[in-house]
Amino acid sequence: ELQEVFKLCVSKGVNLFDTGDSYGTGSLEGQSEKLLGRFISGLPDKRRNDIKVATKLASYPWRVTSGQFVSAAEASKRRLKGSLAIGQLHWPVSNYAPWQERALWDGLVEMYEKEVVKEVGVSNYGPKSMKRIQRYLSSRGTPLASNQVQYSLLSRRNDCKEANDECGVSTIAYSPLCLGLLTGRYNESYLPKSAVRRQLFKQ
Repeated sequence: ELQEVFKLCVSKGVNLFDTGDSYGTGSLEGQSEKLLGRFISGLPDKRRNDIKVATKLASYPWRVTSGQFVSAAEASKRRLKGSLAIGQLHWPVSNYAPWQERALWDGLVEMYEKEVVKEVGVSNYGPKSMKRIQRYLSSRGTPLASNQVQYSLLSRRNDCKEANDECGVSTIAYSPLCLGLLTGRYNESYLPKSAVRRQLFKQ
């Protein structure tokens, strides 16, 4: 069923797929990447070459060196069967693990220099944090390609979008349907079961 949905998306012109190495943990570690890699490898050559994959690399507390972060990108690339266009730092760590930050940033530089990924990006970075990492990456000769933030008609991060545009950084929107609330499926008499979705709907 998942593969059929993937094929439908591709047939409708979708060519950017975003995932993360933390999607599917424990015995299912990297499962999202594995499935996506399998689906992409099953496409005809022409369609397969049109697909771009962005994956988010988690700032796990045991990733304390740039080399470990590069190794994480290499592992993702293997699970994706070689399809990896953008390697992204999943969350900023400045507020809870500032000592880890420079190693992760250097990891982005190294995975770009070693051509493990074609481009590097970040996810969930506010304007100030985005500009700060962009300055650092630029000083190392590595362009910041993208910043992925939650963005929809109900959750507009115009501050992030404007800062990204100002710096020439592409905005990748996640949850563009606001966790399903904009699908038309829900109404006041049929609320989502998820407490998070239900609260958003009431707002």
